[in-house]
Amino acid sequence: TCPSLAEYYQAKARTLDPEKQLLTCEDIFKKRQFCLPYDYLVIATGCKTNTFNTPGVAEREGQEVHYLKHLYHARQVRQRALECF
Repeated sequence: TCPSLAEYYQAKARTLDPEKQLLTCEDIFKKRQFCLPYDYLVIATGCKTNTFNTPGVAEREGQEVHYLKHLYHARQVRQRALECF
């Protein structure tokens, strides 16, 4: 985050009012809603990990299957590698 340029919120957009230039969001951790006025709006979409319906993948996440989407995933991979030695 560069304080002089922008702010970062980890939230889900719920409503957008382009006439009032107002975005209503929901914090993903606290689940509270808040409104953000804007001059310019940049929208970055998230994604969900796709297992392509491969049998057993979702059930074995964190054991034999490791994703690399979040920091804790990298920590799981590191821990598993350390366990092998």
